Amino acid sequence: MITIRRRGSDVFELFDRMAPHYWLSDALSLGLAGRLRSRAAAALSLDGAGAVCDLMTGGGEAWDALDARLPPGARIVAVDASRGMLINARRRMSRLPGRSIALLDRDALEWDVPEGAFDGVLCCLGAKLVDSGDQERLARQVLRMLRPGGSFSFVELTIPGGRFLPGIFRAFLGRIVPAAARVLTGGEHGFVRLIGYVDALRGGLSPLASAFEGAGAEVRLESLMGGCAQILSGKAP
Repeated sequence: MITIRRRGSDVFELFDRMAPHYWLSDALSLGLAGRLRSRAAAALSLDGAGAVCDLMTGGGEAWDALDARLPPGARIVAVDASRGMLINARRRMSRLPGRSIALLDRDALEWDVPEGAFDGVLCCLGAKLVDSGDQERLARQVLRMLRPGGSFSFVELTIPGGRFLPGIFRAFLGRIVPAAARVLTGGEHGFVRLIGYVDALRGGLSPLASAFEGAGAEVRLESLMGGCAQILSGKAP
């Protein structure tokens, strides 16, 4: 079931535009995006879990990885504020007929979720869409959603260090991906703007890690792919 609650944010409208062609991001990553989601899901502690939240779920691309780790009967609550991405997610539900999945149209920061509702919270490639000034708010929201000792995991693209790798990374995400979208679908559909969100995530997931630590959470931050991605995981106090 999708409960629609629309908002006027530009980023939601951007992903509405991208949604019909979002498969390109996975295809052009040559499987790396899927492996990042699997790594993030594997960082969650889900033994005996009854419910897990896939925050900023997109088209539900992380569900297979979650399904493989969840016990039978556990529920996935998938949340996003892009109607287009939720349409993609609804189509994906048929691939997991044995798993209870609820789809909600909600802004991750404004969602009035019951306290302690989840055993785990996963967020794949969504943290870059949260303004730097809202990182503490995001950490507080996630910890409020989790039961005591519940686990969280974020994975995000980040600008790597070094002399040449940052330029290669920016060229791939900012030029090659939009160019491929134009060739394959007749338009770039907003893909060119993704590099701007990654660039704006100053320090990668480190500020979010600090926000979780400041709220008393146990935190682990891991760099992947030569610094092109990070996984932030931990447990609620």
